[in-house]
Amino acid sequence: MRHPFLCTLLCATSIFAGVPAFCAEPVWTEVRSPHFNVVTDGGDKRGREVALRFEQMRALFAKIILKDKVNIPVPLQIIAFRNAKELKQVSPLWKGKPVELSGLFQMGEDRNFIALDLSAENGWTTVFHEYAHTLLNANYPRTQPWFDEGFAEYYSTIKVDKKEASIGTAPDYAFDLLSQGRWFPVDQLFSVPQESREYNENGERRNMFYGQSWMVFHFIVDKHRLKETSHYFDLVMNHKVPVADAIRQAFGMEPKQFDKELHDYFSGNRITTYKTPPPEGIEENIFVARKMKDFEADTVIADMHAHSADYQERAIQEYQSVLQRFPQSAAAERGIGYVHLHHGDLDTAGQYFKRAADLGSDDPRVYYFYALFLQKKWATSGQDPEVLVEINQATEKSLSLDPTFPDSYYVKAFALSQARDHEQAVKLLRNAIALAPREDRYRLTLAQELSSLKKYDDALIILGQLKTSPDAGIANIAAQQEKTIAEWKEKPILQILADQKEVEAPQWRKKNDSGDKEELETLEEAQSGQATKADTRPMRYVKGLLTRVECAPPAASLHITAGGKKYTLMVSDTAHAVLIGVDQFSCAWKNKHVSVNYREGAGTIGNVVSLEVQ
Repeated sequence: MRHPFLCTLLCATSIFAGVPAFCAEPVWTEVRSPHFNVVTDGGDKRGREVALRFEQMRALFAKIILKDKVNIPVPLQIIAFRNAKELKQVSPLWKGKPVELSGLFQMGEDRNFIALDLSAENGWTTVFHEYAHTLLNANYPRTQPWFDEGFAEYYSTIKVDKKEASIGTAPDYAFDLLSQGRWFPVDQLFSVPQESREYNENGERRNMFYGQSWMVFHFIVDKHRLKETSHYFDLVMNHKVPVADAIRQAFGMEPKQFDKELHDYFSGNRITTYKTPPPEGIEENIFVARKMKDFEADTVIADMHAHSADYQERAIQEYQSVLQRFPQSAAAERGIGYVHLHHGDLDTAGQYFKRAADLGSDDPRVYYFYALFLQKKWATSGQDPEVLVEINQATEKSLSLDPTFPDSYYVKAFALSQARDHEQAVKLLRNAIALAPREDRYRLTLAQELSSLKKYDDALIILGQLKTSPDAGIANIAAQQEKTIAEWKEKPILQILADQKEVEAPQWRKKNDSGDKEELETLEEAQSGQATKADTRPMRYVKGLLTRVECAPPAASLHITAGGKKYTLMVSDTAHAVLIGVDQFSCAWKNKHVSVNYREGAGTIGNVVSLEVQ
């Protein structure tokens, strides 16, 4: 980090010999290409070269996965440092010291970062491997680990210059490993999950998994079998066909025959590097370059620090230094807000995001994060409809600045859902999913909205897919909701009401205004789909401490500790939950004493029938 005040003092004091050299600051340049932003202290020419290379890599990605339009829902900030010493200021720490790196990819909720050492020759491989994952996540439906890692390894070795692009070069380790090691049978390779030893533990089997995944992907591209691969994933991911059967149906061969073809492909020395002209239509001379002010460059470095657990405290100091020099910096206000958001202090974060918005920020994420703050405010303020209007306005502003930002569609859908405009909410969620096809929380919410519209078959298809989500919480909610919706379809509403009347525990039933007669929802409410849905599973009762609530509107999960056990109880629709002792459901409840009647699920999992908050 630079120290402008110290430099000013020292440079103005002639008794310090050699101070001007100490005070010499690198000149920072920003280069904007059609899809990337590069900040560099290596000069205009090098900045343009970096931007050009990323534009070319993006175009090659589209060519490889046969996609006309490439989504990048999370902005990528590229910082190109002139040497290794400069790069160290953002390198992750190990035992308090920066790790020696030539390239670094750092992910964040609102933006991703790539940092490069321009003096190094080998800084691109690791960076492009990770960048490939972000491209897949934004542009390709969820697949399996072998495909994702195989593609990332394939993509990481692509080289592009002004004359040609080389595609298919093997990673440094691959040939020796594949020549000497023991291969996975292809049906086993395709079955390796993310939580497995082969995927996570360093060693020969993990290296083989990566190397063989690269080789299989190379085979698929070389043999023009991406369409067959897409068919395979449809069978496995959507129709739950076993791996071996999916291989037979999609590729037209037995798994052992597939193994033989792969061995023949490798041993026959058919893995070649292809030379092709660089992507057309990318003109370096249309890139826009400008010299940056010191506080602007400092803000970019602080942004990367804010997204690293090693540097967040330093980031706060850097943002504050920027604000001392330039109090109107919306970017610095946004950055401090992000650090507070990362620490879970949404109230404080919301204040900073509001200030950034009032300063006229042109960052769409500022308005998204402010809407996120308002979403919490809505849940804790008695569900004030005016807050929904503010959420809608903030997300509209965000989308006007970036129509490809999926999170803003998601939060705007929440506001419309709470206003009972489920049709528009569904449209917005489909937009979000198109921009981020692997984001399972979007798909879960879409299923819930479809259920609200009584489009149960469509909802069940999505929930069936989400039962295998890598997010265990989403998979659990999906399984519970799938079962509940299936029962709603099979049983008429009057039968549901009759079942509810047979419940022995009386605590959950509502009382009318006179207080002398217990009753359920009115028939009119029941027929409109707003009645409490029930089933014939045994009713259970638990009294304990509600430790936290996880909301995925309109649903929520309650985490309750009682008698040494931990319960996870699902609320399918918080707006219509049967509540005692409170008027409104709140996602902010924490450490509350509660009594719950629930339908029994597996173990300590169940569906809430009524909730009493003390």
